[in-house]
Amino acid sequence: MSAVHPSGRSALPLPPRLRSGRAEAVAEEEQELSDAIHPGKGGARDAAIAVFTLAAVVAASAAMERTASALGARCAMPVAGGAPGADG
Repeated sequence: MSAVHPSGRSALPLPPRLRSGRAEAVAEEEQELSDAIHPGKGGARDAAIAVFTLAAVVAASAAMERTASALGARCAMPVAGGAPGADG
């Protein structure tokens, strides 16, 4: 129901009492969460945090891949998955 535009909520195939009650509840929740639903535009600080976070995720992924490959080689086990073409 929350995915339906407010003007379309009255046309939902529900009993009128249930439809209006649900529509009121959804409208109330949307009002309480309006800051989270419609956040302000991010600035330079947000962009810097996003770049740092992306770099951390990529570095952690590469470290896990290297560790899994090293462990697989030490135990003579093939490592499933990984990057395409990284088997050799």
